[in-house]
Amino acid sequence: MDVLTKVKKRFTKNGYNVKAYEKDFGWRLVGEQEGGWFSSAKRILIYLVAKVPADTKAFLGFVDDLEHFHREFGDDYDVTGGYFIVAGDYDEKEFKLLKRRANEDVRGLIRIESVKGEEPKAISRKEERTREELGEKPKGGSPELEQVLDDIRDYRPLRQYEKEKELEDSVVSWLAAKKHRVRTQEAYENARIDAVIGHVGIEIKLGPDEGEFDRLYGQIDKYLKHLNHIIVVIGRERSKESTERFKDRIRDRDWLGSRVFIVRV
Repeated sequence: MDVLTKVKKRFTKNGYNVKAYEKDFGWRLVGEQEGGWFSSAKRILIYLVAKVPADTKAFLGFVDDLEHFHREFGDDYDVTGGYFIVAGDYDEKEFKLLKRRANEDVRGLIRIESVKGEEPKAISRKEERTREELGEKPKGGSPELEQVLDDIRDYRPLRQYEKEKELEDSVVSWLAAKKHRVRTQEAYENARIDAVIGHVGIEIKLGPDEGEFDRLYGQIDKYLKHLNHIIVVIGRERSKESTERFKDRIRDRDWLGSRVFIVRV
């Protein structure tokens, strides 16, 4: 049995609905267990490190993600654990020392384990949203732009948001956890953009309709007079056709993939 299947089977057996996302280090898994009359719904975060050595960078990335995960879910769910699972050996002493860097809210949740098994197989396309589906690759972009894009493309909504402000707060919190210096609600020519990192602007939309895309097109025209790049983050896409028409308008200005990037989350 391959290690991914083994880990998923373990937590599924414990009553969790587990979703897996392929990552550079291996797999990021999120488990959810429904609550009952006398218990809250539960969530867990799992890193299965199988493609790279289980080093300091991988572990500290897991800790950052778990802290964000706990902030996002803590009020509505019982976050019962964060599992850093290594497909092989690891330096147990080093990771125990690194664990101390986690904040008090999540330190007690961290479990470090090793699992043996076959090499993990690729997950199905139904489980993975590829980079091509999430947005265009920067053409001659700066390291700053590429890093922000990579981190936004790695973002996954932790629940289905009903309000745009909730999605906005979640994305900003994720980027802050990734050590970006995020400025919010910057004003440019009487239009306010949701977030700015360096010279990269980020506009976040939840289920935009045609009218909202029209307004956004005009806002982007203003923003690009002051910022180098704009990333449009679309949550809960209302209509693929509307999004494609908006992309065509951006493409007609030669902005798409060079100055404007559209990421669906």
